[in-house]
Amino acid sequence: MLESLQVHSDIILSVCSIIFSLSLFPTVYYNYKNHLCEIPFSTSLPTFFGMSMVTMVYIANNFHLATIVGSMTTLAWLTIAVQKYKYFHLIPCYIVPNGVYRK
Repeated sequence: MLESLQVHSDIILSVCSIIFSLSLFPTVYYNYKNHLCEIPFSTSLPTFFGMSMVTMVYIANNFHLATIVGSMTTLAWLTIAVQKYKYFHLIPCYIVPNGVYRK
């Protein structure tokens, strides 16, 4: 059974990456449309760097399709981090004990 997974690993990894990418696009669009980003840097930056490493492993193993789709997921997480940086500075924020207050 595992041998059949090894033969089709590029396709399996690509399908999983497509699902992850598709689930991120509504978040990226919502952030762009509303000029905000509620996903913290502590989530977006480690995920971006982790996905970068995963994509490099795809390249090293000659998983061409998974590399392309994994790059899309990596770029989506980078976009979310950039949105957080960009939109956090556009909206005046005040730190209060229970979180961030936006005026």
